[in-house]
Order: sequence, then C-alpha cells, then structure tokens
Amino acid sequence: MPEKHEAKLKDGKKPERKVVLDVTFDDVPDTRRLSFWVEGVPVPMPRPRVSFRGGKAHVYPNARAEAWKKMVYAEYLKIAIAMKFKAMEKGEAVNVGLQFFLRNVATARPDLDNLAKTVLDALNGAAWHDDSQIVCLLIEKKKSATPGVLVGIFRAR
Repeated sequence: MPEKHEAKLKDGKKPERKVVLDVTFDDVPDTRRLSFWVEGVPVPMPRPRVSFRGGKAHVYPNARAEAWKKMVYAEYLKIAIAMKFKAMEKGEAVNVGLQFFLRNVATARPDLDNLAKTVLDALNGAAWHDDSQIVCLLIEKKKSATPGVLVGIFRAR
C-alpha cells in the first residue's frame, strides 16, 4: 500500500486539509493542466435502457445523467477558456484526478466507477480526444455538506 504524504506550507506548517497524494505540477506548463469544481449532487452513469421496435434497438439516455454531464462540460468550458487551457491532442497521455464530495459517503452506493464514467464522458472530445488517452485515473469519495466534484487534468510526463 502506498505511503500517505502530508502537504506542508512554505512556512513549514501543515495545511488544514490532509493531502492523500502529493503531486507537483511545477514542470507542467499552465496551459497543459487544469482543475475545476462542479457544484451539485454527482450523478453516476446508469445502465442503458434499451427497447426494440421494428427490429431496431433504441437506447434511451438518462435525463439526470445527461444534465450532470452538461453541468460538468459547462464548468470545464468556462475555466478552460479563462485559463487558456489547451486540450490534449490525439495520442497524448493524460492524467485525471476526481474527488467526489457527497453528503453521505456509503461504501455501497453510488459506485465510484459509475460516478467517474459520467464525468469522463462529459469531457470526452473536449479536454482530450478520447478517454483511451487517460493513463492514470485517481478517484475518491469524501463526505461534505456541499456536494460536487473536483476535477484535475494534466498531461502525463
């Protein structure tokens, strides 16, 4: 099991919040890294609803998941434009960190991978060409009175 690292401020004091993973971005240009917050109750990606009519399959999207994806994409776009973030090009490796803040962190629901899938789908084709470019994905659930997700994107070294 990896060791937990604690962040320290320049004056040597510890910050109020503990950091589970200490990652430095000093050698990653500002236009190649981005982090942003999306406030709202995170929605996991549901199983697709499919019906067959006339020998053809029809897939029905989930309205809540689609609304959450639009919120994530809108926040990404707002911050990406303001920060002059350059989206990852096709074939360029990407690292992604997702911290989900929920009112009640249960060990069963919602599934962490389904929460991540909704966010990754929202950013597919925007922050990166295809989610197959993601080489490192860190996902975490935390308890908070303010639900949302903190998204971090940066070019893999």
